[in-house]
Amino acid sequence: MATSDKNPEHKMSSEKKGENTVTEEIVVSSREDLFIEVDRPAEGVLKVPELGVEITPGPAESEPLSDIMDLLTRIEGVLTSYVGESKRKKELLQKISQIKSGKKTITVVIEKPQE
Repeated sequence: MATSDKNPEHKMSSEKKGENTVTEEIVVSSREDLFIEVDRPAEGVLKVPELGVEITPGPAESEPLSDIMDLLTRIEGVLTSYVGESKRKKELLQKISQIKSGKKTITVVIEKPQE
């Protein structure tokens, strides 16, 4: 389950079990939600549908994520470092800024293998 460091009862995520995976969804709708911990195992897939982002396991992943803010900061870093200038890049960076200021809601989806 996902919880907020400041208030463990603040947000609870929904969890769905599939045949081979468990899907956890975390709704991020305020600045406080940016500090919800992200619990993703090394084999897990992380998605942010509103941004069109999917993070899959691989060698480029060096450190585990700590919270939603860390996730957004890493997405910004990839966009800034590896994506050429484009309208889409500008739109994504603007959306991330709105999310960080609590003006835009997103859902973070974590798919992990069922144990």
